[in-house]
Amino acid sequence: MNDPLPLTSKADRNAARSLVDSTCLNFEDGFDDLLGIFDSGRLIACGARAVRVLKMLVVEKAHRGSSSSWTSRRSRDWWTGGTTVHMRT
Repeated sequence: MNDPLPLTSKADRNAARSLVDSTCLNFEDGFDDLLGIFDSGRLIACGARAVRVLKMLVVEKAHRGSSSSWTSRRSRDWWTGGTTVHMRT
């Protein structure tokens, strides 16, 4: 499993849209950063930042709470314009 990467390509953005839309959330444009976590080449988690607001934080259902989940194995800091957010499960 890899560290979060910026999702900048059209294919990455479409994968993020599909992942977000597969949950009870809606994909929203108007963000400053969009990051994703890949496992074996597949996007399994993503989230966006709009100024100081985190939005669309999604982890694929199969990876929620599992020992292989990036969020349950370690915490990461995500710089949000002056605020450090720790993503953990």
